[in-house]
Amino acid sequence: IWYVINSAHSRWEPFEERICRELLHRAPLMFVLNKADISSLKDRHGMRALIERMKLPNCKGIFETISQTTNKLKNFDTCPVCGSDDLVVKTKQATMICQECKHTESTVQTNGLQELIQTTCQVLPDVVRGAFISAQTIDFHSKEKLSREILSEFWTVFTQARTPSKLFKIIAHMMARLSIVWEFRRHGHEYGQF
Repeated sequence: IWYVINSAHSRWEPFEERICRELLHRAPLMFVLNKADISSLKDRHGMRALIERMKLPNCKGIFETISQTTNKLKNFDTCPVCGSDDLVVKTKQATMICQECKHTESTVQTNGLQELIQTTCQVLPDVVRGAFISAQTIDFHSKEKLSREILSEFWTVFTQARTPSKLFKIIAHMMARLSIVWEFRRHGHEYGQF
């Protein structure tokens, strides 16, 4: 379950903890702090600390996400470690260096969705993991990994094909599964079931 929190407002009500503990306790839970690009670091750290203090056993992570990166760079007014405003930003290297504590950080803004997708794939049951990987458009490495698994299964079953029709069915099934993963919708449904 993705529990999405608008980090720009950084508001958490007591009933939300009750929802997480009593209604969502049986499923893996991931907290998504969206709009991280327009919320303050202080607000996000506060929200993260609040979630961590709940010590939910089914919490699989807290993820900061933004909706659009569009080549934005992080804007640093102060160092996120020591609070100093004595910063050097190197545009070509896309880094910020604090002159006081020597903390270095990338200025490249990422959307945070890659980590959320990967963690979700790790906790999903196999029966729905393939559908989730196919539907998402963020993490192509997961699609490649699933495709390699399909090809590996194909080679295992391929050696058992004794007739041309059985071989055709095996190949058609593999191609259908791959077409679904990569959303080749035009023919993906035709050989999906045998």
